[in-house]
Amino acid sequence: MTSLSQRLGRWLAIALGLAIGMVLLVMFVVNRQAPKHSDSPPAPTAVAVIETQPLAFRLEARGHGVARSAETWQAVANVSGRVVERHPHLENGALLREGTKLLVLDPSRYELAIAEAEAELAQLEAEEANTRRLLDLER
Repeated sequence: MTSLSQRLGRWLAIALGLAIGMVLLVMFVVNRQAPKHSDSPPAPTAVAVIETQPLAFRLEARGHGVARSAETWQAVANVSGRVVERHPHLENGALLREGTKLLVLDPSRYELAIAEAEAELAQLEAEEANTRRLLDLER
């Protein structure tokens, strides 16, 4: 019997809650007020103006403790040669513009390689000419 009365009490509480909610909803809808419209434009708001002059400023950052970079970049040279010129501001942590020439390598090694390649090409061209003459003689 108690379980029946408990179930009935729950249903009654739910029905009572729904009835109160419906009554409140009807009251809000009936008593609602439309927004008020005004034909005159709103009054202008006063604005304070301050004239300023441009000033040079110095950017400064201060910190305490140990600072470590979030990213570290290390470069490994893929070319061989002796460095003959170095940018004067190339240091750890220095920021340089894109396209800045950082290092100049001694060109003598590359010039020698180009001269060797040109000599080999001339030798191959001479051999080709000789082979063509031999072919002409054979015909």
